[in-house]
Amino acid sequence: MPRARTFLWIASAIMLATAGFHFMGWFLARGQFAGPAQPLVELMWFSLDVDWLVVAGLWFAAGYGGAALLRPLVIISAIIPLAAAVAMFFVIGPAFFGLWLLGLAGAVAIIGAIRLGDEAMAVTPPV
Repeated sequence: MPRARTFLWIASAIMLATAGFHFMGWFLARGQFAGPAQPLVELMWFSLDVDWLVVAGLWFAAGYGGAALLRPLVIISAIIPLAAAVAMFFVIGPAFFGLWLLGLAGAVAIIGAIRLGDEAMAVTPPV
């Protein structure tokens, strides 16, 4: 079975790719938001990208450091892509590719966090 850091790095790479796809999607979708609300929609659009990049950075750092203390933080931060995936499933529909990327990233991060805690317990010497 792969190590916890492998799962966390894969989840981080998926989130990074998802943020990149989302960023590029603005140039296709901006015509739909023309008008006075466009700056607000643009701010919301790019704040999602920044949010996903921060989560990807957190997961990468947790995988790099391998500290079991980061396990709860990784599990809590996995709520962000999972909640977005569930919302997209009900609002846009299951045919939208982005929701599967977000769901996969969240699931892989949770697996990595669980393995991170198991590996930390396995190397702790008995008292």
